[in-house]
Amino acid sequence: MAKLMPKDAAARLTANDPTLTSVSFVNHSVFQMKSAEYAQLIAEGIRNNTHCKELIIDKCNLMDPGAVSIAEALKHNKTCERLMLPNNKLGPLSLSAIAECLKVNNTITEFGLLGNSGSSGGKWGDASLTLLIEALEGPPGNTSLTKIVWRLDNRLSWKITKMMSRNVEIKRRRAAGMDVSDMDPRMKKDGDVQPSGAAAEEQKGDYFAEQKSPCPHKKEEAPKEEEKEIEPVKPPTLDYNGNEYMLTPDQEAFMVKFKASVPSGAYNDLLGGLVNSFLKGAKI
Repeated sequence: MAKLMPKDAAARLTANDPTLTSVSFVNHSVFQMKSAEYAQLIAEGIRNNTHCKELIIDKCNLMDPGAVSIAEALKHNKTCERLMLPNNKLGPLSLSAIAECLKVNNTITEFGLLGNSGSSGGKWGDASLTLLIEALEGPPGNTSLTKIVWRLDNRLSWKITKMMSRNVEIKRRRAAGMDVSDMDPRMKKDGDVQPSGAAAEEQKGDYFAEQKSPCPHKKEEAPKEEEKEIEPVKPPTLDYNGNEYMLTPDQEAFMVKFKASVPSGAYNDLLGGLVNSFLKGAKI
């Protein structure tokens, strides 16, 4: 069987060839010579393809721009189930692009990034991993991904493992015809529990009282309290190196998590980097 060439594969993907259900390039010398160009062609071909179920690009010198193009294309694809990109030169940018793809793609069940030299010695970084966690947790939440093939040494790995276990259980329940509403984030609805019985009647009476309509449950209005001058609430701040920095609510929440997650001995050293980055310009 003749070896599949990148341009031929891209053309058949674009033509939506029903016989092409898998595209695989493993240590492909032709692909290696122009990996960015061929990755872009494959991305354009697979974007609207309805037959190819897996894409494998292994040991092909694939770099971040090519992987990002493929991830962007898969946002529109509803057929491809496996995306395997091991042993290339991919880093956090590629993982971030895949995470963004998974926010809208509910077809991919497995992706692989094992052995990528561009991942800073195997460390993908908190930012890209956080994006992946957000894609899985939602809203709306990805429940199709059940397997990731890589080696991960990061404190956030337990969250990803937890989401994978959740998705595997959802898949098992669906196959058995069982209810998944308690696990599927896309089926959970925000809102307060509706009162019933006497509580509902009392609430209904309050509503009609506010509308100034006759109601047997109307309550007497409580005497108005004497108006008092309310002191303005001081916005949250951070003291560092003799300076005071004003924090937004998001920054305040981040600092609480940051302080709880780092060793006390390293807090001040790491704090300097934060002040020079996301707190820059917030000095009072």
